Amino acid sequence: DKIYVHFETKENINEVRNYIIQRNKDFGIALTLDTNPKKIINILKRSSGLLILGVKNPGFSGQSFNNKAFDYIDYFNRLYFRKKFRLCIDGGVNKEIARVLEVDDLVSNSYILASNNPAVEIDDMKNSGF
Repeated sequence: DKIYVHFETKENINEVRNYIIQRNKDFGIALTLDTNPKKIINILKRSSGLLILGVKNPGFSGQSFNNKAFDYIDYFNRLYFRKKFRLCIDGGVNKEIARVLEVDDLVSNSYILASNNPAVEIDDMKNSGF
């Protein structure tokens, strides 16, 4: 089990992390494309996952993938401690985007659920080269 917490939370992120770890869960950090990626380095070093929200307005389904997310993915993939956390992208992911993402995990919701055959879309996504 992994719990992602938004870096932008008003809570003390270190206290939240400790609370999650004390309950034998993995802690991951989530961030929007409005956050400077350099700001999360210290907490990311103590995280098992990073979730990048790849749309302009997270929380609203059906948005297109924001190409700015590619810059974030590239930045985090070049970190010297990259192998210590899983990188996940959520938001605007379709099978074309999935083919070119350099991430460990992805989340795709509205693209799959809006299709005529979600099971086929899931299989296509799995076979997209991701």
